[in-house]
Amino acid sequence: MQLPAVGMPNSLTAEPHVDIVRLEKQAGVVGVKSYFTLSWPLHRAVAAEAFKQGLPVAAHGLIREEIVRGVLIGHTDEEHMVPVDVYYDDLLQLLKATGTHWTPTLALAFSVIRMVHRFVLACWPS
Repeated sequence: MQLPAVGMPNSLTAEPHVDIVRLEKQAGVVGVKSYFTLSWPLHRAVAAEAFKQGLPVAAHGLIREEIVRGVLIGHTDEEHMVPVDVYYDDLLQLLKATGTHWTPTLALAFSVIRMVHRFVLACWPS
C-alpha cells in the first residue's frame, strides 16, 4: 500500500493526515498515534477521522496544557507527562471522567525527569 506523501508534519492541510488514518484503518491497524510535532489543528483532524474510523488515538502529553487539549479533542491515551511524581487532582479527575488513559514514562532516571520538569516550568509557567 502506498501512503500519501505528507511532507512536513505541520503541512497546511489536514487532508494527507486524514488519508493516512483511513489507509491505516484499511490495512487493519487497531489504533493510531498522533505525534507531538503535529499542530493542534492537525491533531484535531487526525482525532476526528480516527473517531469516524472507530480507532483510538494515543498522543504525547508532556505538560498539563497538552494533556487537557488532547483529552478535549478525543485522544484516548495521553503518554508521558512531566513530572511523573506529581499528580494533579484536576487532571486525574478529567482523565477519569473521560475514560482517557495516561501512560507515564517511568524509564528515565528520576534526576533527568526532575531536570526536564524544571526546564518545562521555566519555559511554560502555569
